[in-house]
Amino acid sequence: MTDHREWVKTVTGDSLRAVARAIGVNESNFNGQAARGLSADRVIEIAHAYNLNAVDALLETGHLNMNDAPQKSDVTLNGMIELLQQLQNNAHVQGMVQNDYDLVADESPDEGGTPDDYEP
Repeated sequence: MTDHREWVKTVTGDSLRAVARAIGVNESNFNGQAARGLSADRVIEIAHAYNLNAVDALLETGHLNMNDAPQKSDVTLNGMIELLQQLQNNAHVQGMVQNDYDLVADESPDEGGTPDDYEP
């Protein structure tokens, strides 16, 4: 079994005390949990608090094995595809993107002026 105390320190760069504070739990209870082995829920809490990939965290702590989880690149690619689909379907984002095209520089004069109105 993975030493969860070492895992916590390695992936967060923090002490157990700091991690306990970051996830809002009692330090002595957290130290005991880490010594015995963190639950999957606790591992996910740590991953979220430290912006870590929760699937990777579960794999590293032995809660999942490679047969349980998709390959890392598949997770990333699927997440990107899902995000792009959400953005594509979001009318607000589409409006923002369309409005940004209006800001693209071209060779036409701004504000109704002529090229002669601008000094080099």
